[in-house]
Amino acid sequence: MLPDSSAWIAYFRNSDVPTADLVEKLIEVEADICLCGAVITEVLQGVRSDKDHRLIQDIFNTPEYLEMDRLTFEFAAEIYRACRAKGFTIRSTVDCIIAATAIQHDAHLLHCDRDYEAIARFYPLRIYGGQ
Repeated sequence: MLPDSSAWIAYFRNSDVPTADLVEKLIEVEADICLCGAVITEVLQGVRSDKDHRLIQDIFNTPEYLEMDRLTFEFAAEIYRACRAKGFTIRSTVDCIIAATAIQHDAHLLHCDRDYEAIARFYPLRIYGGQ
């Protein structure tokens, strides 16, 4: 399971959305959570206090890390271009990178970001719970 940065941010902000509750449950049951560099960067760049930064880094030290290579980034560009050609402009290149990583590693993606729904229309992106 790869929670997107939107899912982690909802969880860390205690947002009242189902995705935040799902992240909490995954942590509680020690589910197989994974991370990728793009998610780590997006979450940590928004942390304001050093204390919260250390806390989140500690949480992020345990999940499996999904490697990204040159093919990941080329695939992300392909995703962006293909979606745009079909009339869907993805708002964030990072979302394409995260989607490419999830597809390459056959990981379910947990999110609260509409761009992934557009990507899943054209690519085999496995979205957790059909959100």
